[in-house]
Amino acid sequence: MSTVRTSELSALIRDGRPANDPSVKNALIGLSQEVQSRLQAGSTDSRDFFISAVEIVAGLKGSTHRSLRADCLLNCCQYFYFLGDSSTALDPARRAAKLAQQLNDQEREATALNTLGIVLADTGNFVEAVECYSKALQTNRTRNLRDAEARSWVNLGVALMYMSRYQEALECFRQSDCSSDEANRKVVATRAAHNASICWFHLGDLEQARDWAEFSTTNCPDPTNAYEKFTRVNRELSYVQILLELRDFSKAHARAEIASRILTADIPRAALVQRLIRGLVEAYCGDHVLGLSELNAVLEAAKDNPPFHQDALIALARSRERAGDFTGALGHLQELLAVSQNRRQQSALLHVGSAGRSVVRTAGDHLDLAHMRERQSQLRAQVAEERLSHAQFEMLERLAIAGDLRDDPSGQHGFRVGRLSYLLAEKLGHSAEQCLTLELAARLHDIGKSAIPDRIVTSSESLREGERQLMNAHAQVGSEILAKSNLGQVKLAEEVARCHHERWDGSGYPNGIRGNRIPESARIVALADVFDAMTHGRSYADAWSVQKALAEIQAQSAAQFDPDMTTKFVELIQALSANHRDLDEILAQASSNSPFFRARARIRRLIESASSASSAVEQGRPS
Repeated sequence: MSTVRTSELSALIRDGRPANDPSVKNALIGLSQEVQSRLQAGSTDSRDFFISAVEIVAGLKGSTHRSLRADCLLNCCQYFYFLGDSSTALDPARRAAKLAQQLNDQEREATALNTLGIVLADTGNFVEAVECYSKALQTNRTRNLRDAEARSWVNLGVALMYMSRYQEALECFRQSDCSSDEANRKVVATRAAHNASICWFHLGDLEQARDWAEFSTTNCPDPTNAYEKFTRVNRELSYVQILLELRDFSKAHARAEIASRILTADIPRAALVQRLIRGLVEAYCGDHVLGLSELNAVLEAAKDNPPFHQDALIALARSRERAGDFTGALGHLQELLAVSQNRRQQSALLHVGSAGRSVVRTAGDHLDLAHMRERQSQLRAQVAEERLSHAQFEMLERLAIAGDLRDDPSGQHGFRVGRLSYLLAEKLGHSAEQCLTLELAARLHDIGKSAIPDRIVTSSESLREGERQLMNAHAQVGSEILAKSNLGQVKLAEEVARCHHERWDGSGYPNGIRGNRIPESARIVALADVFDAMTHGRSYADAWSVQKALAEIQAQSAAQFDPDMTTKFVELIQALSANHRDLDEILAQASSNSPFFRARARIRRLIESASSASSAVEQGRPS
């Protein structure tokens, strides 16, 4: 949809006017003002306009008006995010962050990184989102931008919450309260409280969840614009869900009534949330049939909006389970898990693909292969291809880390398994190049877990069994993500991801193959994977000693593991243990090169420095 502003700027660009032409600047200012105005209105009818605006602003070259272009792109990004179209928001967010970085404007770059982090998290790339927030936090702390720092802490906490790192998320929300200035403390505090209530809900402390949800809603001013209305009804939804679980039905009715009075006729997403609240309250403590009917209507209306479609399925599964309809609940749960798995898988492929496109554009900007000697052209093309492969592998590694964080708080499981696989392959006589290839492949062995939805809060054993079955699908899902990444170097990783849960006796999954039909790479990684899992523990099992783990692995020789490899693996671990007091120190060493772990270390230092400063202030106060 063209407007006077978009047509004017497009015409100037087609005429070849340079970016520093005064008429181009005036047209860009006019377009930016229209973008801002339409963003405030929040109308869904403006989508085509915003798409045109992004294309036009992205088409401007050179260093002129970068701040204006960056701000315009950020506003476009916010519009798409508000619509629930975060995949479209990703490109303007990345472009804005790059422009801000080129400007050397740290404050604007921190804002752009915050926005990019939000979009990355919403599209499932939580690990890169954490990297963005850590950089923004460092800038905001250095420049003493207290309100911006507080917002970054909340955003970081939300990303960690999405990764099921609830205690770490709560620490970030606490930091946000310490960082914000007085003028904006209530706004930051209510947002942090809303997300803290979700963390406590997932941690099983419903009383804490209720208290934080109550603070978040009762201290929130009446909404005046589309964004505030959408935010408010979402907070009411969380509060109502907690109250229903606590069986405080009268207060749930009262909050549903408050939510219904918010005017959302022009905000379709907010109106859907209101209907979801009404359906839940009816299903739990009113007319059950009417409630299910409303929830089913929301499900149908939200079929093209994945987040709300999933919310409706969760609501239906819980409502049916509550009424004792376990068969119906299981059906909704299975649909939910399949939909969520597909969405996360598509998100993974989106990010791997966008990483590749970004590098190709960057390389292409500087190459003119037609005017170079043939050999020089070949070398430059190889460099560009290597950069492309590196960017794509780095993105795949981020997805694998996100999967590892589901079970391992350190997130270094893949790195430890990778190094162990290298060492075992070396002991089996493979070349250094083959060992390194296997190490990189092994880091990605659990990448499929990044596409498996988080556990849904259910109480019946039959529903939990459905969740377990889907979790076992991570091997097949991981191999599919790697196969569709179109990156030739991950062929071995695809094989490892698919087969590392097969067993020597044929009782494994996903295909039940046995013996030497299991690829050698997967047999190696299986030993490293199980050993690391046993010696680090899981949420459902304590960590074992090295000797106890080795005894169990020997007991599973010729049943779960290749018997010849088992002997070599035990010898390897015994030798490592004799020479190193801390195996993790040598096995996870490569993780120090990961942008995510560097970001995590930066965050830890910021928290420690804030704690030290707070202690110094306390000690200096008179008693």
